[in-house]
Amino acid sequence: MSNTGAASRKTPHKGLQTLLVGLLLYVSITLYKSGLWLIIYDGGTARNSLSEVIAIMRCLFASRPLIAAFEVAACAYFAHCFLRETFKWPAHLTAFLVSAGSILGQAYATHEALRVRQMDWLILAILAVILAGLYLMTRCLISVAQELGIYLSKIQIPTTNLASIIQKFERHPFICSWITIFTSWMPTAFIKYPGGLGYDAYFQIEEYFGFAPLAHKYWPVASSVFMGAMVDLGHKLFGSLDAGLFCLTLVQAAACSAILAYSLSAGKELQIPRRWRCFMLFLYSIAPIYYSQCTSIIKDMIYTCLVVLLIVLLARNLFKDHFSMIDYGCLTFTSFLVCIFRSNGISIILLGLLVLLIHNLFSTPKRWPLCWALMGATGLFCAYSWFISHAIDLPKDGIKEGLSLPFQQTAHYVKEYGHEVTAQEREAINAVLDYEALPSIYDCLLSDNVKATYRGDSNKLPAYFKIWIAQFLRHPAAYLESPVANTGGFFYVDAESMWTCSDPGNWNKLIYTYEPSVFFVRLKALCLNATECLARMPLFNLINSVATSIFITLGLALECLRQKNWKMLFLLLPSIMGILTCVASPTFYNGGIRYAFPIVYALPFLWGLYLKEKLQRSVVS
Repeated sequence: MSNTGAASRKTPHKGLQTLLVGLLLYVSITLYKSGLWLIIYDGGTARNSLSEVIAIMRCLFASRPLIAAFEVAACAYFAHCFLRETFKWPAHLTAFLVSAGSILGQAYATHEALRVRQMDWLILAILAVILAGLYLMTRCLISVAQELGIYLSKIQIPTTNLASIIQKFERHPFICSWITIFTSWMPTAFIKYPGGLGYDAYFQIEEYFGFAPLAHKYWPVASSVFMGAMVDLGHKLFGSLDAGLFCLTLVQAAACSAILAYSLSAGKELQIPRRWRCFMLFLYSIAPIYYSQCTSIIKDMIYTCLVVLLIVLLARNLFKDHFSMIDYGCLTFTSFLVCIFRSNGISIILLGLLVLLIHNLFSTPKRWPLCWALMGATGLFCAYSWFISHAIDLPKDGIKEGLSLPFQQTAHYVKEYGHEVTAQEREAINAVLDYEALPSIYDCLLSDNVKATYRGDSNKLPAYFKIWIAQFLRHPAAYLESPVANTGGFFYVDAESMWTCSDPGNWNKLIYTYEPSVFFVRLKALCLNATECLARMPLFNLINSVATSIFITLGLALECLRQKNWKMLFLLLPSIMGILTCVASPTFYNGGIRYAFPIVYALPFLWGLYLKEKLQRSVVS
């Protein structure tokens, strides 16, 4: 009786907590949507009148009562979920990062500035409420995502035609998955005929056919040769470069769909729950982030799927007892392809090799065969690089690609605080970059203009970095603004992530000569608009946001670190390296979301492995 009485006494207290948390959620989300907190900027004059804030809030709360009622109910449910959960620090940290990224991203997307022009108690209160509400909501979404994964893994499928179809997929997982994914992508491929060309891919093909001289070392030779050879093959078979572009589209789609299908087949071997694999197949076939990009000619697509293949092969090596010499050969060759299809692909292999060497020196069991495989890939890449450097006269770009971030920060500093730059600082900067041109060529969304002025003398970099550190200490906010503008979209869930490769327009007609009919143009526009609508639908809009995948990957890595799940952490290394690449990338909004594709494409398989291990632990306990 006493226990019942205690429970009854706690119930009102629990209800009050739910009410308060739900109210905080509703108010904070309303403030965030309204952009009211951006009164901090507003042309440099803060409208921080409390009466004005209350008037705006009254209008917000009074509009669309049905939607407001739905939002209140959703907030109450989130509050209930939040209060019943037991928290771990990885979820806390991930939720905070998502919330902070949303605030910074929205601030810069609206006013292209992060520095607070006027700070008082009202502004601090608004920001605190928004941060707290976004944190609570994100923490609840993390719990819902975990529960959804477990639910999909445990749900029982009744004996119907659907069940019989799934059984057929289970008997032939690779072939059935490949046919399903490839077939579902084909309508988009035909609609884009002869092919949606990405900016870099077009110029790579142009260089292959000799229409332009070799201009960029950071366009991987292997990628250029692959794309050019496929276009050349189609041209020889069908007598048209347009047909060649379509041939490249089909080959790329077939290769990418085959690798994704292999991840499903390997998932069965690794005992990833069948329902989750069905969900993966649904995503690969229907989600725009997969079918829209894999049917576009983008230089990073083959590399993206090679990274997925590398992760799958590594997972089979770590979680399966038997790994044959043929498997090691495939792993070595895949690692080599990862290196040659992206200029910084070797960084993934070297990081994995370093971690394995440390593990083998200090821990058991030893994994020397895996080390030899990665060493073999590194050796092949070194030989390939030596051959390419002697066979082709490529321009020497030095290390400027890896210095996009500091160069862009310097240009932003010179533009904002050029009057504070001393003669000594100016001389050090001018020895590395064209100082006079920086204020006029600086583009907050793209670092290509700035890094193009790099003079190529690496001996001048130490003096430059001394100035770079001194200026950072002088105006740290300016140094933060530059990467937020450049790459903040990678960590801002609300950022526009839909990237559809368009027709090349007035580019070289020697490559792209197809003139579609009016009907086909309208049909293409209709289908592309339908794709964009699908990408903005609930669930798909989160999947299509690369920031969602990045934060889930970070949260997964933190949770594996807490659990000391070293195998999963090792498999997450390519994705972690991908996140670092996004931070140092030259842009997000000018097609830069392709830098995050390896993270997005690898996440379903990695999450499936995490779910498998979580379910196994729950069964054992």
